[in-house]
Amino acid sequence: MKITEQLYVIPIEIELSHGKATLYPTLVKDESNTVLIDTGFDTQESYEALEKGLHSLGFAFNDIDTIILTHQDLDHIGGLHHIIETGEKSVEVYFHEEELPYIDGKKPLIKGPKDKMPSLIDHIKKKLKHHNKEDSYLKEWKDVKVIRLLRDGDLLPLADGIQVIHMPGHTPGNICLYHPISNTLIAGDSLNCEDQSLYGPNPVFTPEMDQAYMSLKKLLKFDIQRVICYHGGIFEGEGKSCIEKIIQDYENKKENQSE
Repeated sequence: MKITEQLYVIPIEIELSHGKATLYPTLVKDESNTVLIDTGFDTQESYEALEKGLHSLGFAFNDIDTIILTHQDLDHIGGLHHIIETGEKSVEVYFHEEELPYIDGKKPLIKGPKDKMPSLIDHIKKKLKHHNKEDSYLKEWKDVKVIRLLRDGDLLPLADGIQVIHMPGHTPGNICLYHPISNTLIAGDSLNCEDQSLYGPNPVFTPEMDQAYMSLKKLLKFDIQRVICYHGGIFEGEGKSCIEKIIQDYENKKENQSE
């Protein structure tokens, strides 16, 4: 699904224990880079759905040279190793520095028992080498040119600039990405969309709800006219006013519960 000349959304439908679900990874394309944001589950069904979606837009795994992970959850990181091993070129992988101990296996993923973790975790743990804190890079993972650790406010030189927004609460290193040229927020799981309405993070999968809603306040300084939600797809409209209402409704609910 082409959104702008630089942004594409790839709906991938998968079967879960509670029924079918659709995930919405984002593809960013400029003259030099083909960037996939989030990778789906570590299942054959998810790989094939993502590959089919890429092909429908004229792309393939071989075209991807950069992968950005919005956070550590299995439906976001699971397909990483498959994409890297399937493609023929080296890949840059970006994620927030707060996610590093979970993604490299030093800490268990916050959501999901160890026996359900994707093979990605062991794979990365074996391949990551020395971490130089000064340049925030991890070197020499199979077919990975570099793993870059992101920080709040980083401006990535992709598609005329993409800003990293650290959004802790859903996970410690959860991020959103803002593309100012198109006024688009790539929200990951910080926001959800249903029937062209925006909602806050899912409380079932958000361990620190107060922190997650505090993080939403950081979005109010951006001119958001479009939101791509990993769960729910695309919201078109005045994002700031919708996010303000989401925050206010949450704070009102908390206040009523405390009375």
